[in-house]
Amino acid sequence: MSGETIFISPNGRPLVYYTAEKGAKVDLIAKAWDALLEKCPTVHHLSFKYLRKTGSDMVRSLSDLETSQAFLAHSGQSVAERHYNNRDFARLNKAMLAMFKALEPMFNDGHATAAESASLQR
Repeated sequence: MSGETIFISPNGRPLVYYTAEKGAKVDLIAKAWDALLEKCPTVHHLSFKYLRKTGSDMVRSLSDLETSQAFLAHSGQSVAERHYNNRDFARLNKAMLAMFKALEPMFNDGHATAAESASLQR
């Protein structure tokens, strides 16, 4: 699984890649984030990294440092963490569900659709 691209764009490219011609970085996540912010003129425009930082901090407060590192997709610091020990994705899922519940009042007047709730519980 190492090096395998899990999330790809509609045209089959990784979400972040470098062009072959000039080696320029193409970041589809940043482009989508910027497009979303353009649709929200009253929202203070912060870069996507602050959303990641805030999410990571919230996961850590709801769980622990290891789960926060899994949220950020950071590799482990030791050889064992990088190559032999699996991430506890069940714990990350539990933290993400807790985060969803904590943030729920901000979205859909606190009423998530059944599909949204189900997708988070998988």
